[in-house]
Amino acid sequence: MVFLNYGGPSLNFDPNKVQTGTLFSRRYRNRRLGDFLKELDLTEGKATGIPIIKRALANNGSPEAQFETDEDRSYFQVILKMHSEFVTKMPDGVSGGVNELLQLIIDYPGSRVPFFVETMDVPGRTVERFLKTLRDEGTIEFRGAPKTGGYYIVG
Repeated sequence: MVFLNYGGPSLNFDPNKVQTGTLFSRRYRNRRLGDFLKELDLTEGKATGIPIIKRALANNGSPEAQFETDEDRSYFQVILKMHSEFVTKMPDGVSGGVNELLQLIIDYPGSRVPFFVETMDVPGRTVERFLKTLRDEGTIEFRGAPKTGGYYIVG
C-alpha cells in the first residue's frame, strides 16, 4: 500500500531520523488544525504518527514501512508492504513462476515488466502470461499511465 502526499514534510524533517527512530518535530505547519483534529480524536498528537506506525508494524510482525522524500521535500511517500502470512499462494499445479512474480509485486509494488524480466530471467512474453493469470484472478492490477504505471496487489 502506498500513501503519497505532494505537500511534502516540513524543511526541518530529517529522513535519516525516521529510520533510527529519533524523529521529533518541533515546528508545526498548522498548529490550530492539529489541535482541532486531536480534540476530535482523529489524530494521536503532534509528530507521533511515524513512531506509532513503526511500533504497530513491528508488533504485527510486518515488514518495516519505507518512508521517502526528495531533497526539496516536494513529496512524502510511505510504503507499507503486505505481511508474508497474509499473501495466499497460487493453487497447486499453477506455475511456480506465477508465485515468484506475485512475491516480486508484493516486495516491489509499482514495478513494470522490464524489471520482472530482468529479475526473473525469463522472456517478456512469459512475464506477460504470468501477469495475465494474476490479473484474471483479481490478485493484481495495473495502476497509472501505460508508460509510467506499475503492478500492485489488489486490496
